Amino acid sequence: MFRKVLLCICLIILAPVIAGCAGTPESAPDSTATEPEEEMAPAEEIEAKVVVEAGSSLAIRKTPGIANKPDDDVLDRVPNGRILKVKDTHENTIIEDEHTWWEVEDITTGISGWAAADFLEVAGD
Repeated sequence: MFRKVLLCICLIILAPVIAGCAGTPESAPDSTATEPEEEMAPAEEIEAKVVVEAGSSLAIRKTPGIANKPDDDVLDRVPNGRILKVKDTHENTIIEDEHTWWEVEDITTGISGWAAADFLEVAGD
């Protein structure tokens, strides 16, 4: 008889757990529920001015670096003072041939490639 009473008490206590509600109120937040993701704002566009010696130009390249490159690695040459859109700085981690390389786009010609950050001055700085 004692076993039957104990079994009934256990079933009464464990019934909510077995049913999956685990005794939490309906209004309690579900820790597994995810909130809708907020739309991320587009990254702020950075513009940079080419700063090279007078009569010189800055190469926009297919790939970062200057050593051991084929002739067709240079996509275009841009003059001093030209404004380029910086597409990605890669947090200044792309370093080749002692230069830091940024992905850029020439807003005048639409050509995109890589330029040495040493010769770019961020607009407004």
